[in-house]
Amino acid sequence: MKITNERLRKSLHQALKSWKNLDFGKDQVLPKLVESMGYASISELLEKGIDDLSKINPLESHILFLRFKSDRTIISIAHELNFSSDQINRMQRKGITHLAQIYLKEGMVIKEAKANYLMHNLPTRDPAKLFGLDNAIDSIVNRVLSVDSPNIYTISGLGGIGKTSLADAVARIVLIRHSFADIHWIRYEKEIIDQSGINVLVNSLANEILPTEIDESIVEEALIQEFKSKTTLIIIDNLGSETNINLVIKKLSQISGKSKFFLTSRQHPSKDVQSFNYRISELSQEDSEKITVNQAENIGLGKHKQEIIENFDFIYSRVGGNPLALKLLVGLLEALPLGIILNEFKNTKLDDVISLYKHIYLLSWQSLNNKSKRLLLGMIQVSDNGITFDNMVKHSGLNEIETTKSLQSLFNRSLLEWRGGLEDRRYGIHQLTHTFLENDILNDADFRI
Repeated sequence: MKITNERLRKSLHQALKSWKNLDFGKDQVLPKLVESMGYASISELLEKGIDDLSKINPLESHILFLRFKSDRTIISIAHELNFSSDQINRMQRKGITHLAQIYLKEGMVIKEAKANYLMHNLPTRDPAKLFGLDNAIDSIVNRVLSVDSPNIYTISGLGGIGKTSLADAVARIVLIRHSFADIHWIRYEKEIIDQSGINVLVNSLANEILPTEIDESIVEEALIQEFKSKTTLIIIDNLGSETNINLVIKKLSQISGKSKFFLTSRQHPSKDVQSFNYRISELSQEDSEKITVNQAENIGLGKHKQEIIENFDFIYSRVGGNPLALKLLVGLLEALPLGIILNEFKNTKLDDVISLYKHIYLLSWQSLNNKSKRLLLGMIQVSDNGITFDNMVKHSGLNEIETTKSLQSLFNRSLLEWRGGLEDRRYGIHQLTHTFLENDILNDADFRI
């Protein structure tokens, strides 16, 4: 529900008339404002507003106080202040209008401050620039903010297509434009194929969201009460590739209450489940070229810009519009000339996305030195939340300088992800990278270090 100046002014006038007896009726605007701005009651909201107005226009504030808090008549106030009744009426109307403007301004400041605070729960403080997703962002945001918005949203598509980035971008916007009380970002890569998997998911949600440990027999009921009591945004990111997304949506629909869930998944939900689904397609050639050049510039390889542009028709014909694959290709420029990279793609048959990724990951792996390989292999054991620099040094067997150099190399190759901010930075890997290391490196003696 969007609160406009005129709508708020009308609600304020009605509330002021009921101020003395504290019977504010069934108005929906002011309770929403009270909740979002952290006041205890409508009466407290009015008192604070009148006080703030007194610092801007003492006369209007005094008139509103006399008229509504003291329940004085227009005529008596006019007589006391030596104005006509018409003048008092005009100043009353202006005072209510200015009061509405104060609340809207203060509410927006509070809302933005709260949104910025909640954004610390997102996986990164400095999200990458997105290309080709403006329509997707608008589509999901508009649906979230619509009157009849559903509680479950799915973003589906191939691995590496940008599902997590899209969920992050949408979350940043709706946190400001919607009054969410809290947000939780949960990386959940376990497979959910039956009811036992659903039970594990529900318990994981409880561990993440509920303030205290709850007996397993009442976990679901506790979550229902939590989601009924406040509007929370929950992002469940990177659901397992074999997950039954329909089963997940049906369960979350039963417990969601006032809260909203964003799910990212490689599986597309059925049309008959209660959710809004956005299926991400590959980027156009134009946007693919932009993201490729941007990545080269971001990692200090801008000198290759013109060379990339001149060869991009071939690059797109072989790699397509998959953001992660394009970034991996750019990372290879740290070790190999573009001509050699392109020859590798000319001479290799790539039947599908799986073979494309396997090929480009192998090229990336072969281009690393042994220290970077050791660090990358160690990331297989890291939890979904990532690992700190100090723990990485401790477990890798590398010193701080070696670890720093290896981290930068892996990041430039898009083999490593940074999460959090400068003060709480953690490191992790994409699920596709994890799958490649586990299936093609650990199980193949030819590629081990």
